[in-house]
Amino acid sequence: MQKNNLNREDKQRLEKALGYPYNRPESSFTFFSQAPLSLGVPSSVRDRIPVLACGSNAAPDQLIRKYPETQKEEVPVTRARLHDFICVYSAHIAAYGAIPATLFWQPDTVTDCHITWLSENQLYHMHQTEAIGVNYRFSKLTDIIIECEKNGPMTDVFAYISNFGSLQLDQQPVPITQLAPKRFIHPPMSQLEIQEKLVSEFFKEVSSSHFIMENIDHPELRKRRIRKLAQHASPFSYPAEEILLNSPL
Repeated sequence: MQKNNLNREDKQRLEKALGYPYNRPESSFTFFSQAPLSLGVPSSVRDRIPVLACGSNAAPDQLIRKYPETQKEEVPVTRARLHDFICVYSAHIAAYGAIPATLFWQPDTVTDCHITWLSENQLYHMHQTEAIGVNYRFSKLTDIIIECEKNGPMTDVFAYISNFGSLQLDQQPVPITQLAPKRFIHPPMSQLEIQEKLVSEFFKEVSSSHFIMENIDHPELRKRRIRKLAQHASPFSYPAEEILLNSPL
């Protein structure tokens, strides 16, 4: 990865892309836009909507970008164990250069994850950040097993599901290193590793750093590359998915 020819701003943008899915506390916590995190199980999640965080949405750095100081309402985030699903790379490229996450149904696995408990206003704002109807759809997953540190066993949860499906390498989805279950088929990859793999396999004309920067700076080029990734994608398939929203707001 070549960084020497980048200016300071470009280095920051590159680091943002490569930092995905960003660091998250191992425990439950409460996020405040204008105060330090409160670690530990949130006191209440009553009347809030449980939305699975299978990518970066449980990372404080991402939450501060999505809910800046103008958003003063707290966001409870609880630790959870999700059965029969893994967090994998989606077959698309985010506008800020990262290869983002989606869910893949894989029975007999257990994934450590988090649930964000959102108010209706927070959920509407989250929809806007997820490019509903373009990149993701908002769905309800039922008949699942998820063990929430706050509420105990749950049988349904809401989630953002990639409309592009999961990226397939060697005909298998690629788990995200920081969110990988103990049992997996394809070896997990970090953001740097997946970017370098895409360049070496499909986009050999550029270095990985230039690949990322081009995807940030040239939306039409990014879209063409996403269309190429569609040849290596598998749509999300889970029989108990209820799609609630899949059109731009």
